[in-house]
Amino acid sequence: MKGLLATGARLWSRWRALVSRFYRLPLVYPTLSTIGHTVGGFFRADGLIMAAAIAFYAVLSLIPFLLLLFSIAGFILKGVGEQYGDPQSLFSHLETYIQAVVPFMGADVLDQLRNMAVHRQFLGVTGLLMLFITAGLVFRTMEVSFARIFGTRPRPVFVTHALFAVFALVVVFLFLGLHLLGSFSGSLISAHDTSTGRELANFLRTHSLLRHGVTLLSAAIVFFVLQKAFNREKVRLRHLLAGAGLFAILWIIAAKAFGYYTRHIAQFSFLYGSLAALAVVVVWIFYAACVLLLCSQFIEVLHHRRAVAQGGGSEGGSSPPGPGPDRPTTGINGAA
Repeated sequence: MKGLLATGARLWSRWRALVSRFYRLPLVYPTLSTIGHTVGGFFRADGLIMAAAIAFYAVLSLIPFLLLLFSIAGFILKGVGEQYGDPQSLFSHLETYIQAVVPFMGADVLDQLRNMAVHRQFLGVTGLLMLFITAGLVFRTMEVSFARIFGTRPRPVFVTHALFAVFALVVVFLFLGLHLLGSFSGSLISAHDTSTGRELANFLRTHSLLRHGVTLLSAAIVFFVLQKAFNREKVRLRHLLAGAGLFAILWIIAAKAFGYYTRHIAQFSFLYGSLAALAVVVVWIFYAACVLLLCSQFIEVLHHRRAVAQGGGSEGGSSPPGPGPDRPTTGINGAA
């Protein structure tokens, strides 16, 4: 018995020596340390709870935001003249972008959204104002989540809504510009009623490698813009680019994994019945929000290490968020 215990102790000692030697390799230690601090910081910052809050407010805000997008674009389209594009083709392009952000949104949800957008005149001024307030909640939740990760204080509520207004207008004009450019260039190239944007979408659909490249670039740009707009911490450009690249890669992996999950594992139609389409959207947004906050935590780890290297201190990610002299308590409304 003693011989077996001695043999086990020697094997355990050798195993620990091998693991220690492997862990001290030049690339292994920084990689594993970064992963450990990122995952640990994500849970210390209540990443799952904040991702659930983002998913809830995103579902609450998604349809109002898209209604605002389509309504403003429709008004502008009437102003410049519908010869550059009709509302139906405009909404078809909008559906393409919606499915790029929420790839698992069902056709029934899109059809209902189309009907609501067509009859948007019944909303009135008060209804549009409430839609604007509701649509900005998801960005407020996102800003509070970034504040918890980086230990900063979120902006006042009205400032966040002002930033959302600017962000929404930029999205509207960018989308409308792409739509008008596609319609106008299509009319120059062909005498038929064609659209360059639609042809480009069909081309990307048949070339998977190029489609994935465009998806990676788009996801990285979206992450970069969200960090610059709603994160108050001043982060170096290379750290932002590293986080954007990681987010783009994890976005592709998340889309593939979630598609496999919905097809082979989860039985949403059995569990939720007629609400299955909405349940899929909620779970996907929660999944994507977890990726967003995890990559934000990755940026915080890189940013914290740079601060430690310059000013001294302990290496690692952020400390657990909570009341304290150097970390304010934050809520959805930014109360401290």
